[in-house]
Amino acid sequence: EAQKQPRIEETSQPDMALNTSASSSDQASSSPLRSLRWPTTRTLMQGQLEVQQLKDKLADIEAQHASATAAAEQQRQEMDSLKSQLLESTMEVQHLQDKITEMQDMQVTDLEIEADASYDGPHYTGSCTPDFCQYLMTYQTHGYLLPKKYAKSIILDTISLLKGTSTLVEIDVPKEGKITVCGDIHGQFYDLLKIFYLNNLPSEQNPYVFNGDFVDRGHFSTEVVLTLFAWKLALP
Repeated sequence: EAQKQPRIEETSQPDMALNTSASSSDQASSSPLRSLRWPTTRTLMQGQLEVQQLKDKLADIEAQHASATAAAEQQRQEMDSLKSQLLESTMEVQHLQDKITEMQDMQVTDLEIEADASYDGPHYTGSCTPDFCQYLMTYQTHGYLLPKKYAKSIILDTISLLKGTSTLVEIDVPKEGKITVCGDIHGQFYDLLKIFYLNNLPSEQNPYVFNGDFVDRGHFSTEVVLTLFAWKLALP
C-alpha cells in the first residue's frame, strides 16, 4: 500500500492538469473579448450600409441641385431673350411713332408739288365720296397711279380719322342685312376688285370688315391701301 500511494498521486496529478486545461478552455470560450467578435462585425456592416445610404442621398440631392441649376439657367436665358425682344420691339414701335409724327408734321407740298398738268385722273380735295372711290378704282385698274400729293392727303386724313376711333368698334348689322368679313388682301388689288364685284360695293347697307394685312407680298399694295382708305373716309 505504501508503494501504491505515490502511484495514486501520480495518476491524480495529470487528472488535475486535464481538469485545469478543460477549465481554461471553458473560460476562454466565455471570455468577454471573444463574445464581442460577432456584434463588432455586424456593427461595422451596419455602419458601412449607413454610409452608402448617405452617399446615395447626397448624390440624389446633388443631381436635383444640378437639374434645378440647369432649369434656372434656361429660365435666365429665356428671360434675357425676352428682354432683348422687348427692347427691339420697343425701339421699333418708337421708330414707327416718330415716323408717323414726322409725316403728320409735314405739309402736303413738302412731299409733292402740284400734279402734272396732263393728269386727268381723280382729284382728292379733302372730301371723299363713294363716287370718288369708284373713280379711283377704275383709274388704278388701268395701271395708273394717283399723284403723291393726293395719295399723302388720303393717308394723313385716314390717320386722323383712325386716331379718333376706338380700338374696339361695335358694328350694327343692318336689319335683314349682312356684314362681310374679309381676310388678308396682301396687295392683291384685283382680288379686292373681284370681292367688290361678287359682293357689291361697300355701303351703309353692305358693310365690310377687313382684318388687316392689306399690303406686302402682292405687287399692288399701294392700290389696295389707297382704295380701302378712300372707302373708309367715304363710309367711316
